[in-house]
Amino acid sequence: QANIDDALRNRSIAFESGSAAITKGGRKVLLALVKPLKAAGSARVVVGGYTDDVGDAKANLNLSKARAPSVVVFLTKQGVAAKTLIAKGYGEAKPIASNKTAAGRSKNRRIEFTVLSG
Repeated sequence: QANIDDALRNRSIAFESGSAAITKGGRKVLLALVKPLKAAGSARVVVGGYTDDVGDAKANLNLSKARAPSVVVFLTKQGVAAKTLIAKGYGEAKPIASNKTAAGRSKNRRIEFTVLSG
């Protein structure tokens, strides 16, 4: 987990607005994750997608459920074993910042990587 967190270094994976298309900057961040994800070996990693609370909650959930697999597809094309990645969308659940500000909403639109133990 620490190696993945270090590779992210407080950077986020960006997407085109309202889309599961990863931006050029987002792809650059993901490329930095390939080595630590491969180093995790057979450990399973949850790729969790989150959104802010703007708009319809169901649409946000669907968007997060589209973004997480988009990240998994990108990473598997870079050689990360597909069987180790689990895509999950959580929508606007578990915000890490206030949705009342643009900066907070930006932080809430994120992908998190969680290594499962055992």
